[in-house]
Amino acid sequence: MTFNSKTILQPSRYYLWAVLLLLSFSYAQATFVQVSQISSPVGYVSQSEAVAPGTAYQTIQPNLTSSGYTFGYWSVGGNRLTDSDGRSITRGEITVNAATTITAHYFLSTADTDTDGLLDWFEFRNFGNLDQNASSDSDADGFTNGQENGLGQEPTVKDSVQDGGISSRQSSGFVFADSSMVHYLMKSDPIGFITSTEGMLKSMHPLPPPTYTPLPMGTILPIGR
Repeated sequence: MTFNSKTILQPSRYYLWAVLLLLSFSYAQATFVQVSQISSPVGYVSQSEAVAPGTAYQTIQPNLTSSGYTFGYWSVGGNRLTDSDGRSITRGEITVNAATTITAHYFLSTADTDTDGLLDWFEFRNFGNLDQNASSDSDADGFTNGQENGLGQEPTVKDSVQDGGISSRQSSGFVFADSSMVHYLMKSDPIGFITSTEGMLKSMHPLPPPTYTPLPMGTILPIGR
């Protein structure tokens, strides 16, 4: 009987190629870590995606009020995300190096569990605890927390009033609204093939080009993606 060496070796060569391809794809998947955004109580935020380690990751913009609850703060590993004035930020940014869970904390909008004249969400958003009360003056500007809350001002930002009735605020940052801007979110499906990008652009402005995530040789991309 005559054996054809080509017939014997050819399947093995294809088998080895398939194994290397699967290993390459597994390696590509292993270069990403999962970032999950959830809420407490559950139901207000739920999002998960894979990003490359070292990525500067920004949270979504949460609804500040929803179904009788009000947003208080974001936390990562038990640490509250704040700005330079110690206030909770509605959009936080962290550097992701491992699998991470970011939690949006919501409070019953009418709850004042320590009955001190300040709503729980207001205290947690501004101070991160329930240690303040309506008569305290946290920023020592002459206005109580209750007065600043009633005026829609920040109790952690010092206000000053000069002779003549000129008032000013002393803060390292500010927030403004521009109705001509629209929100966009760019990501791949399945996740991990481009760098997720989120931001604001003027209406009808073209989106920026996506940043593709480098993948090892041999990775199979889904048809039509």
